[in-house]
Amino acid sequence: HSLCVRILRTHAPLLGYSKNFTILDQTDQTDTIRTILKNIHVDDRKFDPMSLLFEIGQAKNRFLSGDEAMAYFEQSGRLGGAYVDVISSVYPQYVAQLKALDSVDFDDLLFLAARLLREHADIRQGYGLRFKHILVDEYQDTNPAQFQLLRMLTESHQNICVVGDDDQSIY
Repeated sequence: HSLCVRILRTHAPLLGYSKNFTILDQTDQTDTIRTILKNIHVDDRKFDPMSLLFEIGQAKNRFLSGDEAMAYFEQSGRLGGAYVDVISSVYPQYVAQLKALDSVDFDDLLFLAARLLREHADIRQGYGLRFKHILVDEYQDTNPAQFQLLRMLTESHQNICVVGDDDQSIY
């Protein structure tokens, strides 16, 4: 995450953020979700903001675009019909609200850094040259967004070493 912050602080304007963007903590994220729920006239006692944030994080960690995230919410099987409807309304507003505030959440750090590298080959190549050898500890905990980031950082040299523990794997 710290590497992603460094990358984004340098190149955030390419994604529509300032270099001084803020990183929201859990309380700020929850407050943002509550405000959105209130604006769309949904009771936050019926739809837990933390559950909605979890699902949004799952979509971002799977590196899903807006439309792909909506399909994921519908097909995951974890959410009932009413939750799918609510999160389908909340998710795009949450993303828009964070951008309007020049803010990101913790999951955005990986998601946006990976998006930046995917969309800007020159930047991707520059970081690939800068980091000629990459070591990943706790590889068993790598999510798809992290995998995409690693793949792009190592595409030119493919010097990657991963360390994992099968006994700690949850997959």
